[in-house]
Amino acid sequence: MIGRRLGHFEITARLGEGGMGVVWRAIDAQLGRQVAIKVLPEAFTEDPERLARFEREAKLLAQLNHPNIAQIYGLEASGETRALVMELVEGPTLGERLALGAVPVDEALAIARQIAEALEEAHEKGIIHRDLKPQNIKLTPEGKVKVLDFGLAKALDPATGASGAMLDRSHSPTMTLGATVQGVILGTAAYMAPEQAKGQAADRRADIWAFGVVLYETLTGGRLFTGDSVPDTLAGVLRSGIDLERLPVDTPPSVRRLLRRCLERNPKNRLHDIADARIVLQEVLAGGVEHTPTAAAPAIPAPRPVWRQVLPWALAAGSALAFAWLALRPPSPSREMPLRKLEITELDEVGLFGFGIAAAISPDGSAVAYLSEGKLWLRRLSELEPRQVPGSQFESMPVWSPDSRWLVYPAGRKLWRVSVEGGEPRAIADLPTNVGPFGGGWSEEGRIILTTGYSGLLEVSAQGGNLREVLAPDPETEADFHQASLLPGGRGVLFSIHYKDRPEAPIAVWDGRSRKVLLEEEGLGLEQPVYSDSGHLLFYRRPTNAGLWAVPFSLEGLEVTGEPFLVAPDADSPSLAADGSLVFVRGVEAAMRELVWVDRSGREIEVAGVAQPGILQLALSPQGGRVALSAAEGNSRDLWLQDLERGTKSRLTFGADAVNGMTFSPDGQRLAYYVAANEPQIYLLDVEARSPPLRVGPGGRPHWSPTGELVYELFGARGIWYVDFAEDGTPGEPRLILDPPADESEPEVSPDGRLLAYSADESGRFEVYLTRFPSGEGKWQVSSQGGALPRWGPAGDEIFYVDAEGDVMSAPVSGGPSPRVGAPVRLFSGLPYGLGGDRELAVGEEGARFLVSRRVGEVREKPKLVLVQNWFAEFRGGPSRPGGSGTRAP
Repeated sequence: MIGRRLGHFEITARLGEGGMGVVWRAIDAQLGRQVAIKVLPEAFTEDPERLARFEREAKLLAQLNHPNIAQIYGLEASGETRALVMELVEGPTLGERLALGAVPVDEALAIARQIAEALEEAHEKGIIHRDLKPQNIKLTPEGKVKVLDFGLAKALDPATGASGAMLDRSHSPTMTLGATVQGVILGTAAYMAPEQAKGQAADRRADIWAFGVVLYETLTGGRLFTGDSVPDTLAGVLRSGIDLERLPVDTPPSVRRLLRRCLERNPKNRLHDIADARIVLQEVLAGGVEHTPTAAAPAIPAPRPVWRQVLPWALAAGSALAFAWLALRPPSPSREMPLRKLEITELDEVGLFGFGIAAAISPDGSAVAYLSEGKLWLRRLSELEPRQVPGSQFESMPVWSPDSRWLVYPAGRKLWRVSVEGGEPRAIADLPTNVGPFGGGWSEEGRIILTTGYSGLLEVSAQGGNLREVLAPDPETEADFHQASLLPGGRGVLFSIHYKDRPEAPIAVWDGRSRKVLLEEEGLGLEQPVYSDSGHLLFYRRPTNAGLWAVPFSLEGLEVTGEPFLVAPDADSPSLAADGSLVFVRGVEAAMRELVWVDRSGREIEVAGVAQPGILQLALSPQGGRVALSAAEGNSRDLWLQDLERGTKSRLTFGADAVNGMTFSPDGQRLAYYVAANEPQIYLLDVEARSPPLRVGPGGRPHWSPTGELVYELFGARGIWYVDFAEDGTPGEPRLILDPPADESEPEVSPDGRLLAYSADESGRFEVYLTRFPSGEGKWQVSSQGGALPRWGPAGDEIFYVDAEGDVMSAPVSGGPSPRVGAPVRLFSGLPYGLGGDRELAVGEEGARFLVSRRVGEVREKPKLVLVQNWFAEFRGGPSRPGGSGTRAP
């Protein structure tokens, strides 16, 4: 069969063989995707009635579309051959995993929860699996569970009557790699419900029994029912005791109770709805149910003595009397936590300019996760020293699980989950773009609500799956939502709205049905909203009166009930624990930095320009005498111009929020840049006239080509574009150069205007590439060990960039429009100058030297993580006392 075509499917490999026939890997020539093809046996296809019934069942099964169900794509016929085309699921089966032993409890419950979600989806559509077992469950490399062969046991059975009874149990439609026919028979028999074993009709409760058997075996690593023959195995299903003492000692009590209910032999007493099992597992995984070791439960069934039946009623009566006494006795004095303020750690300066929340305290108040030195750190409040979270990468701050045992964070266009106790992170979802101001919350039900900075509200299971948009921005007026957080008790989601054409960023709430704006102030950005049990919303306000603010808020009415007041000036990134402990970042005054020329070996040649605080990005004018800077001054990041010959500086923008990516026009008279507020916008500024900036439109980092086109990126994996200008300077219509799906950024056109250098993450990390300009035709890779910030040498025969280790690299380029790229060589380390990320370099004359910025002396005030216990105590009753950290709003 290999190499043969079945319709428009080309067979490429044999995958296995089961009771329903041979299974093949194939390529769909029309859609370019790989599929699994199950070729039906001739004996099956020669029976017209049986084949027609199978086709009817297959059409019904094709309606199932769920992340945890392997989908049926269709039926294919070629001559006398009939085949079922299905989603190809990579990875081992659960049966293959169990051959290695029991699965750890947390992992086993996560697998079971996804199986339950798959069954719930099918049962709601009236479809019963009838053949659930470990060999029918796939575990993908991403940690997702896929259940195979829904309903095919009924579809393939020649003797299924109207009742749906399984009269012939000698075959299973499951693909079993290398299994014998006997193995298939025993595997199927061991998971049949007692009523199936008796030849009676099977309904959804048969699936619940099989689910219980699978969960039991996943936890114990051993078979529940075994035998030397099919009758022996079925006899065990009907009569053998179910020994719960074999379960791991740390199996939660609620899971033990769930197994009892799933494995009731009488279907009338069995759990009736798999959704109930899914809810139990979600609560356990979210930490909402006790998760401590318990005494092993007795086997099923076990008779209950009369005293055990009476005792609960006696205890209940005693509890009621005790509760009445407690309710009527005089109240005891309040033991409110005292107000305490502590600086718990210093942060690296660069961390100030990352996206998203800079610190997050665990829900139980025992630890703080934060970003520093480009890494994710965990500081337990019971310990003196922090430790790095293993395997984490700097991109944005994490979200805590409700039980404070797990962290989820974004990195490299994936969402990762890692245990705070150690172990390697695991990818649980693909992100649509690299993230900006990330934010989110982890619900008690095990769902994560998040924003990427370029999206609406997204949802994904904490155990893994596909992202689903639950609330989209208004396409006419809104750019995206930022920094979501959850209200307690599932009341709703807080988030900040970024408009397309307005500077305001209001705070809104969504209750699952509708949304409304809670707080909006003209010209101000209100971001990072979190709820405090004191009855307030805490949020960050910018740019005027910047700092951490609070406003009274009704959780019942989901509405603001008072006036905002200042909690801490020059502070942001609020995060709250359940006990009222507040963590925020303060100390935003950046270090003084100065410009310095270095040669190709990294040796410093001379100091240039004037030292000033917070220099980030820079652009050298074509004539080489002036440099444009993005620098932090107070609470804004504005555009400055330094004259390198006269040693003077001047400020070009005021309160522009966050100026980035400056580029001079070929004549050096205009500057293009983008402002990273709300939806990033590109502006043009006449350097000499100092007229108000002209807004070009949405866009990210721009670069002016030698022939006057402005090339720029669009955030959120929306490609690289360019625009040209009319004689009066007005921009024309944007034109696409490079189309996603990769996230392409940092465009720079060669000096001869024929090639475009850019970075893209199509390989899983950013590398530097070349393409023709402006057609976007052809692609040549420059870097091989990670690459960003591509810069052309003045002669166009060399590309400079910064690799993943922070080293400045050079690669020769020759050949005009069809370039040949030579092997990159290392020039010097850019780490002393913070290159990579926000800080950049400019290429000087003949590519012989580079302009960078370096720190001068010490940071005037390093950013610090501050912990405040019982934060509202100093604001209770009016304005803060003298010497307090907060004041009432003017």
